[in-house]
Amino acid sequence: MTKQVVRTGGAPSAIGPYSQAIRIPAGKSLVFCSGQVALDPVSGEMVGSGDVRVQARRVMENLAAVLLADVRERNHLRGGRPNRGCRRE
Repeated sequence: MTKQVVRTGGAPSAIGPYSQAIRIPAGKSLVFCSGQVALDPVSGEMVGSGDVRVQARRVMENLAAVLLADVRERNHLRGGRPNRGCRRE
């Protein structure tokens, strides 16, 4: 199995030897996301000091950006066909 690194500017960059996510083509594909914190990907600053709702929202937005980057990459590799199993609502 060949693992592929998933990267996006829509989430904070990985630090050190880590990746934002790794895709392993097992069957359809498995994506393993790294843990996230409430960092703004543009400023690099923590957001929502003392407000867990703001922090949780930023973490979910970071994870969504990483997963969306993976979906876009797979769609590109398949010639732009939509991935019916992944929807963003």
